[in-house]
Amino acid sequence: MMDKNSNYQLKFLRDELTDMVIYTYLYRKYKDNDLKENFKKLATIESEHANFWGNALKSSSINVNKVNYRKIKYNLFKVIRFFVNIKKNNKK
Repeated sequence: MMDKNSNYQLKFLRDELTDMVIYTYLYRKYKDNDLKENFKKLATIESEHANFWGNALKSSSINVNKVNYRKIKYNLFKVIRFFVNIKKNNKK
């Protein structure tokens, strides 16, 4: 059974994984090289944060192998991005 601290660490790990997945998605979608490079850097930073929280949980003997990103948040982000792009493209 996890203590309160481990529950927070697990939440932080999932948040970092989700942010990493979102930045990786944006990296793949944009063509502007400067923007792509920034998204790549952000994804790397989030990966490092996820490793930090994963290692903290592992040191408490908590298995993190099945911890995953927040799929609902990721998919909601993609839907919002889609509609923002439609609105932006219709203004041209």
